[in-house]
Amino acid sequence: MPNKRLVVAFVVWGLMAAALVGCGHPAIGDKVVGWWQEVGTTPAYKMHITRLSDGEYRVTYPRSFLVPFGAQLKGDHLDIWGENTSDVVYVVTYDPQTDRLKAVHSDGTTYTLKRVAP
Repeated sequence: MPNKRLVVAFVVWGLMAAALVGCGHPAIGDKVVGWWQEVGTTPAYKMHITRLSDGEYRVTYPRSFLVPFGAQLKGDHLDIWGENTSDVVYVVTYDPQTDRLKAVHSDGTTYTLKRVAP
């Protein structure tokens, strides 16, 4: 029969490891709101993301949209819809190390955006 202290130590270690893994990546929903500007493009378009409700966003991005479009949080990324909610035009991910967004268009084109204002 295993030592009770050893079992308790492993349980505590497992809980701490799970907590650290969960805290290692800030929730994208808390980080994407604000103004972002493309890096390395001419012209460098700006993207504005506002939160409407829990998991629902509105995105203004003149590179592709003349009017704001809806977006939805899907785990670790944000899906930006086109003219209807079954048409995902961009998938946006957040990099906490660089505080930048990566927006991948449905055609595979990728844009990197840096934060310019909260």
